[in-house]
Amino acid sequence: MAVYKLTFSTTVKTNFSAIGSQGMDTSLTGTLQGNMQQVCTNRAIDEWFFHVSFPVIGHCRFPLPATELVAVRQSLRDGFYFSQHANGVIDSIWLPAAITAAAEHIILQLLEHYQYYLPAINDSGWRQSMLLTEGPVWATYQRGPINGHSRVVRLTGLELQQQSSPVNMIARTHQYNADVCYAFGNKGLERVEGQVVRKAKVNHKTITTLSNGFQFILQGKMKKGFQAPISGRPPAHLPGRPLFYPEKGVQQLKEAHIASSKKISVAGIMMQLQQNEITRDEYLQDKLATDIKVSFITYKDSLRLLRALFMASPVTGITFKTLRTGIVTAATPYAQEIIRDYLLLYKDDPLRSGKIIPSAGLVPDPLYLLQSTLEMLAFDTTVAEMIRSASLLALGNMAGNLQPVDPVRADTLTRALASFLQPKGDHMLLLSVLGNSGAPVALPYIRPLLSDAHEATRGYAYYALRFMREPVIDSLYGQALRQEQGPAILTNIFNALFLRGYHPALSMDLHRLVQEHIMESTRLEALRVLFEWSYRQPALLSTIRSIAAGNSNSAVRKTALQFLARADE
Repeated sequence: MAVYKLTFSTTVKTNFSAIGSQGMDTSLTGTLQGNMQQVCTNRAIDEWFFHVSFPVIGHCRFPLPATELVAVRQSLRDGFYFSQHANGVIDSIWLPAAITAAAEHIILQLLEHYQYYLPAINDSGWRQSMLLTEGPVWATYQRGPINGHSRVVRLTGLELQQQSSPVNMIARTHQYNADVCYAFGNKGLERVEGQVVRKAKVNHKTITTLSNGFQFILQGKMKKGFQAPISGRPPAHLPGRPLFYPEKGVQQLKEAHIASSKKISVAGIMMQLQQNEITRDEYLQDKLATDIKVSFITYKDSLRLLRALFMASPVTGITFKTLRTGIVTAATPYAQEIIRDYLLLYKDDPLRSGKIIPSAGLVPDPLYLLQSTLEMLAFDTTVAEMIRSASLLALGNMAGNLQPVDPVRADTLTRALASFLQPKGDHMLLLSVLGNSGAPVALPYIRPLLSDAHEATRGYAYYALRFMREPVIDSLYGQALRQEQGPAILTNIFNALFLRGYHPALSMDLHRLVQEHIMESTRLEALRVLFEWSYRQPALLSTIRSIAAGNSNSAVRKTALQFLARADE
């Protein structure tokens, strides 16, 4: 058993006003001091299982009611389990189901700072992937003697890894400032101390700052005089999970939906929908759409009344638009059945079907019944051209939604669309549909059009590659940025890159165009992409600063300064 003397402090500051929120900003501080008892309960080939508890808590002060603070103390005394690899990376944790939210927050923050990565060889500096509660990060380390300790590892940087999912218009990311020292002795890890500051940002605006300071000091290792927990792996009734646990957010959202559904009645929704046809209150429209979504997700009674109203409502009215939003975003099996039934009922009415077909393609996790209905409309040449084209585009979007969760189904659908469209010779429709899919199997159908004689087709072909994540796509964009001169082609490439993640080589190509291109509009469009990428790669702000200071074009310099003014760096 190892006993560490622990000192921990945490501070949370919010700045919601930076993004225009009316929420009240706060600054909260908490501290914890005591002894952390760590017992190895089992050992595998390269993994240790530990039970951790806090038998002595000398100081525990957090901004909580007295009763909750008592529960936090008890949760910490009861303890938890975690597993750790030989290199110091924490694999999983096991927390009691009854643990308080505050105690869980404290434990997760402590475990984040307790884990480290040691390479197999004696490197003086290295970079390694590691999990934090926000997701995978790149952790940067260096080795060297500090303060008399010969075996010291220092964590000098944390950087959130770029995610491969399509870029959203609102960029949410984390920036870290880390300085943590790990000192090792004959008894293993003897001391951990340092600070980690993480800023949660929305489009360069800091909305929350979490600062954690901590110190673990080994007091000794004892084999007697303590009551050890049950030996072996963590008990089966405790659910294990990694530090990064996105499923918890899903569960919390589900619980929130259940709680809010208790305050919702379908009869009340229908009455408010009728009233809002007159008042046309946009805030009420958004609220009603959310209430409709929650009603479907929680399977409230009387949903058939909402179905009947949706089927009969004029498509020009606000009731139809509100119901459509709620049903499509709910995406439950019954909601998808309603959409299918609507498509079948109005398949010969371009006005009505045209109002729902695009939304049908955006349904998350679409059922086959919805896909087969759209395919019937898309591939039937007796159906009106407007409905067929809209259905083809919707199926392309559906393939794009399926790509991350069911790539085999997405590829099968994309091939069917390509095989149907290619013989027809409508290049722009082909590119629009396959571009929505983002499926790699579409590349052989799109790539020949990158050298099409018509500049409009060539440019749109580059835009159709925007959602494909394969490395060859970035190579094609880089080659085009260096060779293509047509403004329409470059504009399509810029629009595509605006929707993609940061790429180092492409950022250099964009920087060159900002500095050297003869057309001011092209310079400004390339600069716009660099600033969008800087939301997820803050180091690009230094590039934009150099543009603001030294670009030969005054409009470019002015725009770069305006961009920088929107950042709080």
